[in-house]
Parts: sequence; structure tokens; C-alpha cells
Amino acid sequence: MRGNGKKVRASAQNYRIKCQSGFLSTLALTEANGKWGAMNIEVFAQKHSVKIKRDACNDLTIQGKSGHIGDGYSDSWLGVYLSCETPKTWTYAKKKLVASGMRVRQDGDMEGVLLFDPTNRAQVRLALKAASIFPKRRTSVPSPAQLAARAAFANSRGTVLKRSGHEQER
Repeated sequence: MRGNGKKVRASAQNYRIKCQSGFLSTLALTEANGKWGAMNIEVFAQKHSVKIKRDACNDLTIQGKSGHIGDGYSDSWLGVYLSCETPKTWTYAKKKLVASGMRVRQDGDMEGVLLFDPTNRAQVRLALKAASIFPKRRTSVPSPAQLAARAAFANSRGTVLKRSGHEQER
């Protein structure tokens, strides 16, 4: 707990404290050491099924088609960098994101950085959508009926299926 704050709510994954300044900061339980710490980009990426990459500065980021998400900002907030093609597009995106409660950190003509709370569902959804970041696809384990159908189809084509699911010619 920071300073002389008082507990507001506790759950298995999130823990919120109300600081003396009245700002509500969010802490998350990190799985690596089992201690309470600031929600970092690794926990965020795991929770939202997105891929982490290292950029040119060797920082962890979540890359998207029109921007990226990074950490390292105060109050355990994450930052979304957006790069738009026109000033009008940037202005529209900025207004929409600020209306959801995000804070502008850097404001350029066609690009900028906005800070968002990683535990606020609406802000996370908008940040991922604005940066064109899509979650990794999760495939389910095929049922025995699906495996039988695949084997029958492969036999009709004259191919043999390996256990890993890749085809090989006879």
C-alpha cells in the first residue's frame, strides 16, 4: 500500500487503493513473484491474449497496424501511441478516446500518445481498437468426430495425416 491510503476493494486479481490525493490507482498480482505490484504490459497482454514484441529500444510493446501500446507511465497506466494518416482522423480519434476517460500525454498533428487505465474495460477496448490490435486466435481441441471427419477426407484425397495435423503425400 502506498502512503497512508485505505483499502477500497480486494479480489483475486485486482487490488485498488485510494490514495490521499483521491486518485484511484490499480495494482495487480504478478504471477512471477506472487507479490502486489503495478500492472505491467506482460500481465495486460496475457489477460487480453495479445502478442508482445520488443521495439528498437528493447522495450516491450504490443504492436498494432496503426499504433502500439507500451508501459512505463506513472500511476500504473499504459500508453497507446496512434499514428493517423490525416490530422482530421487524429482529431476524431483523440476526441473519442478522451471522452472515454483517457488522458492525452503527447499531442501532435497526426499522432500522439494517450494514457489509459488497464483495468477499465471500455478504455482497453477502445485502445486496442484504435491501434488495430487484434487478440491471438484460440483454437479448441478437435473432437473425436472432427478428427474422424478429417481422416475420412484425407483418405478420399489420398493423403495421410500426421498426429500434429499436417498433411503428407503418400
